[in-house]
Amino acid sequence: MTEPADALYWLALEAIPGLGPDTARRLLARFPTPADIFAAPVGLLKPIVGDQIAAALSTPVRPDDHQETLDWLAAPDAHLITWNDPDYPETLRNMPDAPAWLYVKGQRAVLRRPMLAIVGSRTATAQGKRDAQAFAQALAEAGLTIVSGLADGIDAAAHEGGLAGNGAGVAVVALAWTEFTRPRIGTWPIGWRQAARWSPSSPLERRPGPVTSRAATGLSAVCRSACWSSRPRPNRAR
Repeated sequence: MTEPADALYWLALEAIPGLGPDTARRLLARFPTPADIFAAPVGLLKPIVGDQIAAALSTPVRPDDHQETLDWLAAPDAHLITWNDPDYPETLRNMPDAPAWLYVKGQRAVLRRPMLAIVGSRTATAQGKRDAQAFAQALAEAGLTIVSGLADGIDAAAHEGGLAGNGAGVAVVALAWTEFTRPRIGTWPIGWRQAARWSPSSPLERRPGPVTSRAATGLSAVCRSACWSSRPRPNRAR
């Protein structure tokens, strides 16, 4: 388990309706910690976030409201990596819409390795998936950690290839934690990780694919979109 001392306030900040990553970063630029945000007078918050979010931030923070996620963080391989954490990936931090926090399952040290993202079609051909797996394995054997969205098709093949190459991989999960189940590509070695922006107690809803692809790109120095391995589509009348 690795979590900041004020993890409860980070979880409460995430739970505020309408508070996105840009707004969270504006608040963190003005106040040193999430605890300071919740302790701030409404009059100081309104110019930054508006009346509605300022009112929500003035409500008391109750541990019982976030107990499910706090219990999840108690596991030895569960981590909350926040915007001001030294382990927050610099490449992701430099993206304009970077999340203010990440929920990580696995070895957080993997985030400090050189990474390359491979994303592609869910309906790839068998040859395309073999190519993606071989490509990822060769890159992993050369020292890169493969990042994917872990979707069916190219992503899963690339993730499997990365694990075969150096035993580690990064999967950016576009689901709430309580909705996630282990993919059907074998047993994960110890080095594998997942990263998600949403907590285990987030509502059960799927986030759009582009969110996952942008996060995968932000974690890596290079993103290879495997369009070369997608199944050809028939011509359609216009």
